[in-house]
Amino acid sequence: MALQPHDYIEGFTDLVVPNDPDAFRDRLLAGVVARFAARHVALFSVEEGRLRLVASSAINQASLDRAGLVWEWRRDTLESRKPVIEKPAEGAPAAMALPIASPEGLLYIEMDALPAREPDAAELQRLAELAAIGLRENRGGPLRSRASGYLRQASEDDLLRDKLLLSLQEHEWNIARVARLLGVTRRTIYLRLARWGIPRRKVVKTARREA
Repeated sequence: MALQPHDYIEGFTDLVVPNDPDAFRDRLLAGVVARFAARHVALFSVEEGRLRLVASSAINQASLDRAGLVWEWRRDTLESRKPVIEKPAEGAPAAMALPIASPEGLLYIEMDALPAREPDAAELQRLAELAAIGLRENRGGPLRSRASGYLRQASEDDLLRDKLLLSLQEHEWNIARVARLLGVTRRTIYLRLARWGIPRRKVVKTARREA
């Protein structure tokens, strides 16, 4: 029996929006890593015109320096929700910097190659809104209430994609396991990945196996 929209959203909120700003940001970055097959992801707030690191995934100093240069060179021309995209060059990975408004911030992503399907305006808007929620922390009301309000306005297709990406990231892209958890077939997972232009990633093999 299919879940009603209300129940579906409540279930999704339970998965990705604990009432904990740090956990929310970690889940957001995990989704970004999965969507873009990203090497490094960083979420910055902007304070007195300068970037301040708020949350990151596998970030290193070279990536922080590059994000700072992008900000310094482009901040006067950056527009909210319009990303700066840099192609890979001279051994440096591809990069995308997405400006965030209300509050001001920057989501910075490095990846080996640009995605086959670049994010459209609607996806960038959703990503910027979720990043802004992560930057607000607990100011202006409980995190869960704000995120729940956002999720109620999102389409079911958007929610399905986000839930799938988070589940794949958390379970090391084990398609069979994620299919069981979501109650669908592996073929359904493959079809959804193809529909959304998301490349399949190899399953990470753990060094130890249970006896």
